[in-house]
Amino acid sequence: MYTIFMALRYLLRRRITLMAGMVMALGVAVMVIVFSIINGYLNKYEEVIRGDTADLILEMNTYDPLYGSSYLVKKIQRLPEVEGCSPVIRENVIICYKGLHFNFCEVVGIDPAYETEIGRFREYFEPGVDVDNLFSS
Repeated sequence: MYTIFMALRYLLRRRITLMAGMVMALGVAVMVIVFSIINGYLNKYEEVIRGDTADLILEMNTYDPLYGSSYLVKKIQRLPEVEGCSPVIRENVIICYKGLHFNFCEVVGIDPAYETEIGRFREYFEPGVDVDNLFSS
């Protein structure tokens, strides 16, 4: 108890010491708040990225992107450790608008029937939409 009174005595003796302590406490509080915000942002970012990408990605280097994909999907789905599997086609393209503007982008093709079983694909639809019957053929 004596040490608290001694500390307060020397802190309150000069205003500059008290101000320095307050500035120090404010700086620590700001750091804690900023780190909390960044940590929350990173957790949300990881959740979104993790929900949209796979744990394992198999790439096929063929000219026909659909060649053998149904065979591979069926073979992979038979494994007991696999919860879901979906074929995806990704191609880089150049888009030209009226011959003036060129944009590089990536076109991603999915099979909605498979995508509804895995990932966060269902969350992108409005509540009440029957996603199972929406894409069934």
